[in-house]
Amino acid sequence: MATIIAELFAFAIVVFVVVRYVVPPARRAMAAQQKAVAKQVEDAQRAHEDLAAAQSRYDESVEEARIEAAKVRDRARAEADYISDELAERAEQEVMRIRQRGEDQLDTQRKQTVRELRRDVGQLAIQLAGRTVNEALTDDRRRASTIDRVLDELEDMSEPERSSSPAPARSQLMQGVSRDSLTAARKRLDTEFGAADEQALSTLGDELFAVAGLLTRERTLLRHLADPAIPDTARADFVDAMLGQRLAAQTLSTLRDVVRGRWSKPDDLLDAVEALGREALLKVAEGSGSLDQVEDEVFRFGRILAGDTKLNTLLSDRSATAERRVALLDAVVADKVTPTTLQLLHHTVRTPRGRSLYVVLEELAAVVAARRERSIARVTAPAPLSDAQLQRLGSVLARIYGRDVSLQIEVDGDLLGGLVVQVGEDLIDGSVSAQLERARQGLPQ
Repeated sequence: MATIIAELFAFAIVVFVVVRYVVPPARRAMAAQQKAVAKQVEDAQRAHEDLAAAQSRYDESVEEARIEAAKVRDRARAEADYISDELAERAEQEVMRIRQRGEDQLDTQRKQTVRELRRDVGQLAIQLAGRTVNEALTDDRRRASTIDRVLDELEDMSEPERSSSPAPARSQLMQGVSRDSLTAARKRLDTEFGAADEQALSTLGDELFAVAGLLTRERTLLRHLADPAIPDTARADFVDAMLGQRLAAQTLSTLRDVVRGRWSKPDDLLDAVEALGREALLKVAEGSGSLDQVEDEVFRFGRILAGDTKLNTLLSDRSATAERRVALLDAVVADKVTPTTLQLLHHTVRTPRGRSLYVVLEELAAVVAARRERSIARVTAPAPLSDAQLQRLGSVLARIYGRDVSLQIEVDGDLLGGLVVQVGEDLIDGSVSAQLERARQGLPQ
């Protein structure tokens, strides 16, 4: 009995321990497991729903893509039809254009053929006329009669056909302010050097030309001396500081007066220095009575350059030094011209300032003629003019231009007959060759 009680007591203790210490954790573990299973079931249900939603969206996207693809195909077909129609229309237009161009070319060729036939016939007629005229004018008397006929026409002219002014020198191209300054400088030169000897004038001319060469090379110095923003006294003082020890007192005084003036642009100041240098040398020629000879020598040398391309090129060669060009000039003309002409030519060759030598010499000849209060007429004739014709031509041109006219005659047998007279910008071409050329130019081209 005691054994049974002890066993029951032990069993009760075991049951108590199990119920007290084993069952609660086991229940909590089972509850946790149940919750985990329930959550997994819930997650599985949610995943199934998400899958269904994704499948629905996928199906919708596929359907939308199918619809968009159909639209793209439709647009592609429409664009292909449009492009096809456009290409067909362009092809038709190109065919019409090519056809029209072919018709135009045929019409142009037909007209060109007609023009060429007319031109050839006209040229043949002019050639025959030229031969006939040339044969007729081999007689000196008939050739002289064509010159007299031009003189008759000139006598009938009460006014020249165009402006009766000589070719403008560089000083005439200046604007008003610069021109006034140059005029004032010339007046001061005439006043201060009116009674100067040849040596003083020659030195003045050479030194002014040297200054012109310096200003041509030193553009910064030129701009400084012509800058109206700098006071005139400051510019004159600058000349003293730069050149006072190198120039004669009279040259320095003249240069100071020049830089005190107002100049529209720097090149006008350079032109003025060059012009005053020429004036000084021409005063030397005036004093020695050789101004006519200087004019003639300048003109003749200009004609030499016009006819001798090689000499003109050598004298204008910028790759050669100025000394070499001057030495070549001396070898050609040193013992054939007056000292004044040689000095003027030296400066022209030494400092052409980018201008053609022939143009500079023409300008120089105009300056000499202006110094003599005369205009220059360059006359081209088929044969030398008689004294009577020269006198008559000079008288006619003097009446037309209202001043004496210096005649510079050049003989050119290609003129056939008549005369070509050029005074400044005025050109009177009464030559037979020009009349034939005008007839030739009037032919269809």
